[in-house]
Amino acid sequence: MMYLYIGLGIVAFLVIGFLASMPIGSYMCYKKFFFRGIERKELSDAHYDKFRQDICAARERMEKLPFAEQHITAADGVDLYGRYYDYGRDKTVIFLHGASSHPLNNFSVTAERFIEWGFNVLIPDMRAHGKSGGEHVTYGKRESDDLLEWIKFITQNHPAKIVLYGISLGAAIIGMTSDRLPSDVRAAVYDCGFTSVGNMINRIAKQTHAPKPMFAMLAKRCKRELGIDFNASTLDHIKNTAVPSFFIHGTEDAAVPCEHSRQNYEACSAPKQLLLVEGCGHTTAALNGDSAAKIHNFINNYL
Repeated sequence: MMYLYIGLGIVAFLVIGFLASMPIGSYMCYKKFFFRGIERKELSDAHYDKFRQDICAARERMEKLPFAEQHITAADGVDLYGRYYDYGRDKTVIFLHGASSHPLNNFSVTAERFIEWGFNVLIPDMRAHGKSGGEHVTYGKRESDDLLEWIKFITQNHPAKIVLYGISLGAAIIGMTSDRLPSDVRAAVYDCGFTSVGNMINRIAKQTHAPKPMFAMLAKRCKRELGIDFNASTLDHIKNTAVPSFFIHGTEDAAVPCEHSRQNYEACSAPKQLLLVEGCGHTTAALNGDSAAKIHNFINNYL
């Protein structure tokens, strides 16, 4: 009988420990993915090997170019910061970077190309990143309104034909805003964007074998405290967009499977093109081969 009690005690201890771990694990995920974090300035991942030297050299050149430090106020009062390379041209590209990424890592090479193509360049720090205010990343819930404020800044102060270019989270934000964009936006480039934060969290849960109740708690917390709906999808907005859209994704993307871009492309109701780049990982597809030329040819049709 004593051994039975000991066994039941062990089982009870394990069950209580398992149940207690749920809210702790949920909160840790909340802090990691939805709070201001440390920007990744290094390019240590193996999929950057082919492009690392070019990215670092372009970043150094972009940092030396003159730019205006621009501040605007978000709809909810958060101060937003951006680098504005103003050349007095009639075309402007707005770049939106990925989560916890340094924008010049994401865009230095591509920004130089757009400058060569005759564009002004605006590179905002998204809320809860860099020099912008805010403590929470909301995966499009508030960032979509921030994007509209940046577009308003261009149209009211520096009228120009606008191209939007988002990478990873930045692409998802454009997707979430795609059915509310003004006519000044002539084209959009979606680089390795995902369809919903729920899909990405589910992917992480499967990869880590984390218990489903933990992520159910996370979803409820995000809904309650940040207004984030894990089921909100870019597909519901892209299907109603009128903005010509170019989708690009590396086939070896281990962070966001290229199927996300395929789904966004298939849902898109505007003129569109899909480019899947063989062998490229996350955020590098546009740096490979003739990808940039294909992007340029597409957007030129609408400027």
